[in-house]
Amino acid sequence: MSILAVDFGSVHTRAVLIDQVDGAYELIGFARTRTTDGYPAYDVKIGLDRVIQQLTASTGRRFVNDTGAIITPEQQDRSGVESFVITASGGRPLRAVIVGLREDGSVAAAKQALSNTYVDVVETLSLEDGRDRDERLNAVLHGYPNIVVITGGVERGASESVMELVQSVKLAVAVMDKRRRPQIVYAGNSKLAPYVTAAFEGIAEVAVAANVRPAANKLDVGPLRAQMTEAFNRFAETRSSGFSDLAALSAGGVQPTARGYSAIASYFARLHDARVIVVDIGSAVSIMSHATPRESQFSIRTDLGVGHNALTLLDTVDPDDLLRWLPFAGAEEALYTHAYNKSLRQGIVPFSLRESFVEHAILRTALQEIAASTGVGRAQAVDLVVLGGASINETGRPGYSIMLALDGLEPAGVTRFLADPYGLTAALGAVAGSRPDAASQVADGNGYAGLGTAISIGGRPRFDKPAVEITVETGDGDKSTVTVNGGHLVRIPVPVGVTAVVRARVVGRGLDIDGSRSQRFKVEGGGAGIIIDARGRPLSLDMPDDVKATLMLQWIAEVTGDEPRSVEMLSGGSTTFGERRAESPTEPSRVRQRQSRRDRRRGRRPMPEPEPEPDLGDSDTTIEDLRNALS
Repeated sequence: MSILAVDFGSVHTRAVLIDQVDGAYELIGFARTRTTDGYPAYDVKIGLDRVIQQLTASTGRRFVNDTGAIITPEQQDRSGVESFVITASGGRPLRAVIVGLREDGSVAAAKQALSNTYVDVVETLSLEDGRDRDERLNAVLHGYPNIVVITGGVERGASESVMELVQSVKLAVAVMDKRRRPQIVYAGNSKLAPYVTAAFEGIAEVAVAANVRPAANKLDVGPLRAQMTEAFNRFAETRSSGFSDLAALSAGGVQPTARGYSAIASYFARLHDARVIVVDIGSAVSIMSHATPRESQFSIRTDLGVGHNALTLLDTVDPDDLLRWLPFAGAEEALYTHAYNKSLRQGIVPFSLRESFVEHAILRTALQEIAASTGVGRAQAVDLVVLGGASINETGRPGYSIMLALDGLEPAGVTRFLADPYGLTAALGAVAGSRPDAASQVADGNGYAGLGTAISIGGRPRFDKPAVEITVETGDGDKSTVTVNGGHLVRIPVPVGVTAVVRARVVGRGLDIDGSRSQRFKVEGGGAGIIIDARGRPLSLDMPDDVKATLMLQWIAEVTGDEPRSVEMLSGGSTTFGERRAESPTEPSRVRQRQSRRDRRRGRRPMPEPEPEPDLGDSDTTIEDLRNALS
């Protein structure tokens, strides 16, 4: 009963093979190559062929027939697979306009239904927006939507108000080029469905889902989510050659990658009675699910990415959140150089220590932003974190990966870290609906790699003064005690497969471990063992740049075991190490200039700044504008 799962990401196409071994499902094989939906191939099937060839070479099994099609079901000679599932997150997300009666009613319900799909909500229309018909028409036209979701009205509720909004959308869609008209999904008052369908006859295709808010106190997001999956399928098929053929091979079509994150987070939360985060910072999209045994929260950010959307991230976040991680002169210029390069060539890797710092500043800030979007606060206790994405899993050191996650998420207390280097979360989420036993067994077994466990000290430890005393005892009787000073990290090796008993006791005034002065607990070994973070919560970086640079390089050495790097490697030998060029009253930073332009495009009033002298060489045209115009 083998399962082949393929995920098409923005940068990489990944394939995993799951099969039964001694009656239990395990991860059998993994393959990865560059996604081929762009130049020069423009055909995702080429990437699929490459990962299939890799799996054939590593497992000795045949997966395709003489015509190149996936063999299903599995044959007696073990060729083929019983199930073939496809997920995708690559490329630009669907641009959506949501239409509803009230912002806190049907519009909010539609946003919740769209929360686990690759959708960028670019505009909302409601009776409360204060716009007339012409303004609403222009809002739809300027949003360049791929899909319009129309909601509104409880069952047997308002009709005239809904149809008034429908007419505004109809006029906008009718004047669009036929090749660029959006899909229409209606999920409002069911008695109006025939009238909405008739209104768009000959103009656009209408898909109907059950009312997303059938009563004032009731939500039904499932049918709308199912329609959005179908819409995503159709969008994927038009985005790249080959997706339409691939969708026909899988019973579930092309499913959104993000669907698996909520399922896996909730599963781990119930299994371990724990507070769980599953996060993936990707090239174009970032995903996070935060779950407890009783509830879960989910967020997709199409404006946060470390590759395709690195420039968009610079537009989105507070510049200070990025620059706080870059203690060297020319940091802002380095940010833009890196972001432009990554937006053009997503596969490039840092070639210097400064480049590494810039990439990791973007990563840390993306983690911080999506955590806030998901309702995860700084210094909040988290028991388990599953890390996805090449940027955090391919640092070369498990301890380094943990430190980056600690910097971005700032969890409190005792946190276990797992890595998802194979993109397994997407596969298990797609499989869980039809084979929950396979998904749970792989998740519990060899699917995820244990990075280690972090113990984070709350409060404000005094620098270089004792903050916490740690005693580690393993099953073979080995016992060691270490005192960790404030402002530092310490790594204690505990190998994979070894369970250790840890006693932790804070010794500084005003410090705690998730609210307690001392704790005793068991930890499982991992690649980094145990990381003690005695830098305090919330993490403070309020210090001169030269001091910060030395300290950050020391932190890397502490979690990796490597010798500390020279500060000159980071400063480039400059004698003006910590002196950034100050913004003049007439010269706002490039980050703030881009954010001001973005706000004007979205109809927001920008923050007032002194007007600079006119620059005839400046243009408001950005990569985002070009993508919108050409999509």
